[in-house]
Amino acid sequence: MDKELELRPPDGNWTGEYIEDGCMGKIAYDLKFDHYKETFQGGGKDPDGSFIVENGVYSRVTGRFMWTQRAKKGSGYLVVECVASVCNVKSDGLYGRPGSLDGNYATTAGYRGRFTIGPLP
Repeated sequence: MDKELELRPPDGNWTGEYIEDGCMGKIAYDLKFDHYKETFQGGGKDPDGSFIVENGVYSRVTGRFMWTQRAKKGSGYLVVECVASVCNVKSDGLYGRPGSLDGNYATTAGYRGRFTIGPLP
């Protein structure tokens, strides 16, 4: 990441893919960032249903993101822990915009995998 740019991930829609047991799935998020507190929250959807993004934190300095996803009531109570790093930072004036977040996840049901998501233009 370019140290001259302050990392500012954009609010709104993010989309990407994950791999679980050798199969690829699509994932979509709607995220809201607090750039002063370096936190975020929101929701999303994947083939298993809708979920809530909770406990989201990130570092403007390191480009690391961490959050949990909790399945919405009615689709179970699966909790997913995600850790990701910024890749392909793009300049957006004075700020850096992540091209993608690439990382790993683990669920309370024992599933693990990799994912990549990025903001929609």
